Amino acid sequence: MFGCSAFFGVLFVLPMIRRFGAFIAMTATSCRKAVSLSLSYLLFPNEFTTRTAIAVILVFSGLGVHIFEKNRNAILKAWESAKDKRVRQLQKERIARMQMQSRLRTV
Repeated sequence: MFGCSAFFGVLFVLPMIRRFGAFIAMTATSCRKAVSLSLSYLLFPNEFTTRTAIAVILVFSGLGVHIFEKNRNAILKAWESAKDKRVRQLQKERIARMQMQSRLRTV
């Protein structure tokens, strides 16, 4: 029974790796495991310990770091773009305030 389920699992995972890449396949299988684990805690009287919580935090932290490292350039570029846009907006607001103050002084 276990060998048969492993065979069908591999039949689903290998095409996913070919089509989407190893990272997406790993993320999908990790999410499946997380859902299975969550359901087992909800349906059966398992004790949720601090070791379990630490393990969950470590797994999702590792996934987050991996996602960031894989997409570092795109994330940093988007961050810089948003920061530059905000700086330009603040500069426009500052210029508008200065123009308003100069108009009020001349009146």
